[in-house]
Amino acid sequence: MGFVFLWFFIGGIAHFVATETEMRIVPPWVPWPRAAVLVSGVFELLGAVGLLWRPTRRAAGIGLFLLAIAVTPCHIYMLQRTELFPVPIWALWLRPAGPGGAAGAHRVVHGPRTVGLPTGLSYYRPV
Repeated sequence: MGFVFLWFFIGGIAHFVATETEMRIVPPWVPWPRAAVLVSGVFELLGAVGLLWRPTRRAAGIGLFLLAIAVTPCHIYMLQRTELFPVPIWALWLRPAGPGGAAGAHRVVHGPRTVGLPTGLSYYRPV
């Protein structure tokens, strides 16, 4: 849980500290890239803080999951135009599937997965 919080919290801050850099990953067809970066940064921060309080954790996880889906066009754009981004290709592939992407938010919403595993086993630590 702590890692997912940090991922989204630091990422949310980056939207305000490095707005110009964040705007570079917005696909050209998205109108108002600055507004898109700032609004998504607000939602990232709200979701991260929501993870810290048990009563809001599930709602925050759902919101972060939806946010991760909403920003997927940015990840696709980065993969399509790798020459524009000085990032190793493996990092571009890892980003949407990592703890800050839809997979990480899914873990927050649904907790540990034990389907198909012997009782009491999960493939990651429960929250």
